[in-house]
Amino acid sequence: MRFRVPNSVAGIVLAGGGSRRMGEDKCMLDLGGRTLLQRAVDTLDAVADEVVAVTGPGRPPPPVQSPGSLYHAVDSIADGGPLVGILAGLEATSAPAAVVVACDLPFARPELLRLLLDRVGDGARFVVPVYEGQPQLLCSAWRGDAAPLLRARVEAGDRAVHSMLDAFDAELVPPEVWREADPDGRSFVNVNTPEDLAEARASIEASEIT
Repeated sequence: MRFRVPNSVAGIVLAGGGSRRMGEDKCMLDLGGRTLLQRAVDTLDAVADEVVAVTGPGRPPPPVQSPGSLYHAVDSIADGGPLVGILAGLEATSAPAAVVVACDLPFARPELLRLLLDRVGDGARFVVPVYEGQPQLLCSAWRGDAAPLLRARVEAGDRAVHSMLDAFDAELVPPEVWREADPDGRSFVNVNTPEDLAEARASIEASEIT
């Protein structure tokens, strides 16, 4: 029986990365008149009832705005990777389902997030699209009850993505399915370096993307 997506959905934005390749806090960089973090929050606002912004330890609540409920959560392990950030987000909300977007995916499409949410099932505790042969954990949908199992694995030191896919019976969404919601795969354009940022800005200036 298919798990019914609840009325209450949380959006989790991951903003706790080290930004080493960028050389500065990439979440606060401007892209098209909005910071990368604000762009992620705006995307999540389109599909979620509340948004949780997850940052690294010792960082203050991020300066973002949301028309709905906005919460701040902190990674329990510094530089623990995306699974630690997802765990912090899931534990900060009581919503039965959540969608995750990293702040360095500035063109993530709400339509794709809705598609992932619609595929959250009784067996799969999270749903993840596959792009260029790799599961994209930074743009995924989760059941809220995955949090205890995820915490157990994080505390055991097992934060490998591929082992999580097997342990959680994750549903992998192939390109021929997710392209219905994002034909060009823009949701997976990653901004990690100054060169990536320059390309993203050029795309906006050329009106190729917003």
